[in-house]
Amino acid sequence: MCAITGIFRFQGRITPAESEAIRRMVAAQAHRGPDDEGFFIHDRVLLGHRRLSIVDTSKAGHQPFPNRDGSVQVVFNGEIYNFRELRKDLEAAGRAFVSRTDTEVLVHGYEVWGVEGLLSRLRGMFAFAIFDAAPARGAPRLILARDRFGIKPLYYFQDHEKIIFASEIRALKAGGLIPGGLDPQSLQYFLQLGSVPAPISTQKDVRSLPVGSVLVVRDSPGDAKPYWSLAPILKVSPDLISHAEAVSRARALLRTTVEQHLISDVPLGIFLSGGIDSSALVGLASAVHPKDLVTLSVTFEEPAYNEAVFARHVAKQFGTQHHEVPVYYDQFKANLPKMFAAMDQPSLDGINTFIVSKAAREAGLTVVLSGLGADELFSGYRHLEKAGQIDAWVRAAAMIPDGIRRPLLDGFALAATALFPKLSRKLWCLKNISYATPWWLARGLFSPSQIAALLGSSEKELLRTHYVAGPEATLKTLSPEGRIRYLEYANYLQNQLLKDGDVMSMANSVELRVPFLDHVLVQGILRLPSGAEQKPRVPKRLLVEAMGPDFPREVWQRPKQGFTFPIAEWMKKDSADLESMSLSGTPLEKNAVRKVWSYFRAGRSHWSRPWSTVVAARFYGK
Repeated sequence: MCAITGIFRFQGRITPAESEAIRRMVAAQAHRGPDDEGFFIHDRVLLGHRRLSIVDTSKAGHQPFPNRDGSVQVVFNGEIYNFRELRKDLEAAGRAFVSRTDTEVLVHGYEVWGVEGLLSRLRGMFAFAIFDAAPARGAPRLILARDRFGIKPLYYFQDHEKIIFASEIRALKAGGLIPGGLDPQSLQYFLQLGSVPAPISTQKDVRSLPVGSVLVVRDSPGDAKPYWSLAPILKVSPDLISHAEAVSRARALLRTTVEQHLISDVPLGIFLSGGIDSSALVGLASAVHPKDLVTLSVTFEEPAYNEAVFARHVAKQFGTQHHEVPVYYDQFKANLPKMFAAMDQPSLDGINTFIVSKAAREAGLTVVLSGLGADELFSGYRHLEKAGQIDAWVRAAAMIPDGIRRPLLDGFALAATALFPKLSRKLWCLKNISYATPWWLARGLFSPSQIAALLGSSEKELLRTHYVAGPEATLKTLSPEGRIRYLEYANYLQNQLLKDGDVMSMANSVELRVPFLDHVLVQGILRLPSGAEQKPRVPKRLLVEAMGPDFPREVWQRPKQGFTFPIAEWMKKDSADLESMSLSGTPLEKNAVRKVWSYFRAGRSHWSRPWSTVVAARFYGK
């Protein structure tokens, strides 16, 4: 886990100002890599790197990492979990290695297999840049690539002279080489989603490299090209096999995946909430590390959020070295400035990851595994489980002519706004029906009418720039469950959960690994029948049954809670101060902000809506 940055000139030479800028950019990401710093300087390129040493912690892992003659240089952020297998293949092809790092596989793999061949073989989370000045391959070129689900971030800016990239927006800003100013569209999208959707960012003309994409440039700006997509996988029908065979295959896939994610030369642990996902990781990992596996849980004073008893049961069952970290309201309040400073892009999430990552670092851990992605993969969310029913309701609503349905829903929404703001948003979704509507019913933050009030604009104007969650042509080809799953991966998971998981863990110099987002596992599980139709109903049946009879019944035979902090309760304790923060220099209409807070205090609105006004003031305020 590291931070990468660089500047590549399409024409001409690197300037002294750019040489100074690269050092500021690297320094701005020191928290991502406290163990080492490195630079590469060439007539047309500058590469910078900060290292958090995980695999081969010796100086042999220093980056930028060169090939034998120095004509190829790599800077890399992430982990390649199958690097040992790839190394064997490359050694068989005559390649000699000088380190035990996974980074070196990228160098040799690129030269032997080319860009496409390398990317098709990689199993892991990554964002990397390859500079290639080998005369045999023509003019110097820069290659940027990102993993299939966007676990690791990569942002870039390009004009007619150069391309500049970094792991975080703050690094690009620190360099002082990108145009100033915020992208106003990002604020509207944030109010729609609770995050800024890729590929845009808060900064004008700064883009996030799309997931599963590669960008190659030589003497002019380039466009990212996809090398992998989830949509074709979602179109494939499950294999015609028995449920018992599906469970057996799932168990084998899970065990192999988790075993690979445990590769580390530094202390490693697992976030254990006591829920199905994290408990499954502990069970799988304990088979590989039966004696020295470390688990970490947080506890709260608020009984409704305290899952310590379930985490303790799992830790005892699998014999882990278990640590509990109590988290109090005072800690939340005291850490707010640090959490906002760590937030590279506005988001509703990340508070929990910041706190548990801080606790992990204080417990001596450098690597932690998380159950992130299991809900998307095993239909743990209610709207995924009920996708068929929700789709049927939406199709029934679509049968009512627009001229009748829209005025009728407008009237209902107007009547519901004051007492039931959440219902008002859902009614709007049914007014403007698309293939993404079932997903919007679950994930939308504010409706266009609410956003219009917050921005002092008109709903009609906002609808012209309304964020499109996914391509209609693609969504049309998928099943109801496939559509929602596709949108979950492409939006909520990528733009909020993974983005926050990365920046908040790295703010504490901790590497966060997410085995349930291993693409080989995802492809394999999605080909299996889930067994959801079997009785009695078992949540995430395929995952639970793959764990076997020793998987604690107490973990899965209870209502789903999720890894949730008592943020609503904490906000109510400090609502006056937080509302004041949301109004200080806010770009939003103050009366509309006050109304959001009044709904929250009256218990008619989820905490995420008033919290979004605090975040908006922090990122977009004067």
